Parts: sequence; C-alpha cells; structure tokens
Amino acid sequence: MMPTVESPINVGDTIPAFTLAAQDGSLRSLPSDKPTVLVFFRGQWCPYCRWELTGLQTINRGVSDLGGQIIGVSPDTGAESEELRQKLSLAFPILSDPDLAVTDSFGLRHVGGRAATGEDKPFPTTFIVDAQGMVRAKIENDTYRDRPSPKEVLAALKEAVSAPV
Repeated sequence: MMPTVESPINVGDTIPAFTLAAQDGSLRSLPSDKPTVLVFFRGQWCPYCRWELTGLQTINRGVSDLGGQIIGVSPDTGAESEELRQKLSLAFPILSDPDLAVTDSFGLRHVGGRAATGEDKPFPTTFIVDAQGMVRAKIENDTYRDRPSPKEVLAALKEAVSAPV
C-alpha cells in the first residue's frame, strides 16, 4: 500500500531549512548541529499522534545518548503544544507550523486530513536527519493510523549516526 501522501524528500536529500516557534515561544531552526528525529504529526487532538509521541518520549534518553534530539512539528498553537507536552510528560520540543508552510516544504500536506472538519493537516512522517541536514532515513506510514515503533526510530538513528558522511 502506498502512503496517502508521499514526501518528495528522500534519503540522501538535504531538508529545507526552516525556523519555527517552539511551544515556549523560542525559535528553533533546522538543520541544527546535531542529528534529529524530525516528526511531523497531525495535532494534539489525534490519538494516534499522542500514542506516537508517548512512545518517542520512551527513547528520548537513548536519542540524547547518541548526541541527537527529537523535534515534533504540528499545526497546533504554542499553547496547545505546551498543554500536550505537559499532559504526556514530553521532554522534547514541539514546533508550531500553523499555516503548514514547513509541512508544504516537505510535501506533507494531507488535504482534508482531518475528516471531522475538512482541515488540511500534515501527513505523519518521521525523518532521521544528520547534523548537516541530510536525510538518513525516512519512515512513511501507509495511513494516518500507522506509526513507527520507538524501537524502529531509535534503530534508524543509531544507523544514521554510525554511517559515514
């Protein structure tokens, strides 16, 4: 089965540079100087997203031990993202992409992705990006319900940081 939305950004490509506000209002830019697990998700209202983020929190220490970071991107406001971080006890930042500009730069807009409202949302996708901004792994889902396991994400990061540049 092919993903509902497939990003044109592939392994070996450099990600589009961007800066977005985190839940605390600080600005975060990528690429950064460390390997990154970059997770696009639909929003705080999505139970599959909450499940995925909770799973990612379980590997946050392992990601840090590898010199990396986890960063979430959603269309939620900073306040909604902070509420989600508190509710799920997340230690990693969630960046706000309210107009889906960064989502669009990654080719991940899911038109009508929230069936209840018809709103466009990001299609859930995970990128493992090295410190130079090169995509080392891309984990796409067949549907918005499918998500990678934390173990799969951590294994992809381990492989990425051990790969020659």
